[in-house]
Amino acid sequence: MSLAPVLRVPPADGLVERLGTAHFDRPGNRWRMMLTTEQVDSVAYAFYLRRFSSSIAEANRFARGYSVKYLPDLRGHDDED
Repeated sequence: MSLAPVLRVPPADGLVERLGTAHFDRPGNRWRMMLTTEQVDSVAYAFYLRRFSSSIAEANRFARGYSVKYLPDLRGHDDED
């Protein structure tokens, strides 16, 4: 089941398809794939959401490694949606 339809910020166009192109780089000990700027921002958002259910470690590692961090815009936020 995909959560994409219920997210306030949907995944960037083409991100789901790009996931299938990821390959593991043994020397770097990490998964690699080519992403657009919008897709990288979408990954940062996914790590931001993940911190609520498990750990913030991935979001912190991603922010350090790629200098990308999702910061929610809380201006005018309405919790009664």
